[in-house]
Amino acid sequence: MDAFMVNSYKIRLANRYSDFLKNVLDDNLISTFLYGSVVRNEDNESSDIDLMAIVNNSPAADQLRMLGESGRFNEIKGFGDFKDISCAILTQDKFLDLLELGAPREAINPLREAVVLLDTGFIEGLKKQLEDGYISLRKDAYWDYLRYGDIRRSYLMRSIENDDLEAARSDAAAAAAHYLRAYFLCETGEMIVSKRALVERIHEHPEIERVYDGVLEGDFDVDAVLDTLDEVRDWVTEHIFALKTADERG
Repeated sequence: MDAFMVNSYKIRLANRYSDFLKNVLDDNLISTFLYGSVVRNEDNESSDIDLMAIVNNSPAADQLRMLGESGRFNEIKGFGDFKDISCAILTQDKFLDLLELGAPREAINPLREAVVLLDTGFIEGLKKQLEDGYISLRKDAYWDYLRYGDIRRSYLMRSIENDDLEAARSDAAAAAAHYLRAYFLCETGEMIVSKRALVERIHEHPEIERVYDGVLEGDFDVDAVLDTLDEVRDWVTEHIFALKTADERG
């Protein structure tokens, strides 16, 4: 993906934050890269700018406070001009461990999408290994996406408790999307990261289109959305079980 094809303002902001990271972390910083909806050109006005910073050692607490505040997913949310920045900070050893495990959301997919802003050769070298097939997604990574869906469902409950319906709708949609990524990954081996591509695939399947759209459309009725979300998960797990049973018998 050509970095110049994505939102130029957000690219400039990401580069500024990368420079800020370098100023704060100095030689501890190994690489920074952009990934997520901005790279896929699927972002909107409310989308975060997803960055990942790879470091030698975990930053000190005072450095983290300079960089921003902790977000919902243990990422750093920037202050002021950087309020739309969402930066995951991982040590080099942790990132390599996640790659070796074939972890999708934490390592493989960000590396696949990475638009490098600063690098010592670490990320570019790993991207080459990914392209050459030396690094790959774990075969049963669909279980990770079921887990991601369950995590977002738990955040949905918190958003409901806080009466934050905008966050609740986002959590519900993300949970459903993760469940359905698990289904497609198990069924076809296809890792659908793009939200746009995922929705297109969902709408090719009337039996899941109905329940997925039920999470997104109309007034946000808490009980109805929770019931529909559970219906999505039940449908996915039943089909995954059927697919795996057929594979084992085949």
